[in-house]
Amino acid sequence: MNTKMMLTAAVVFCATAFAPVQANEVSVSQIMADLLQKQAAELQEQLRNSVKENLQQMMEQLVPKVTETAELSTEQSKEEAAE
Repeated sequence: MNTKMMLTAAVVFCATAFAPVQANEVSVSQIMADLLQKQAAELQEQLRNSVKENLQQMMEQLVPKVTETAELSTEQSKEEAAE
């Protein structure tokens, strides 16, 4: 075998040997990107649910206070009108 054929064989071997590795790298990076997108969507959903729960708790605490304040204000207005 001459040197040119040996170099050609080496180049062909390297090209075919490492081509699947490059294809796998693309697949791995795509899989990682998909996983990160999925995690981001899950975190957004958790955040959305947490905000909803917090708002609900705040409303449950505020509504009775606002109602009580409105009733007191109404009673005070009636008393002032009666005077």
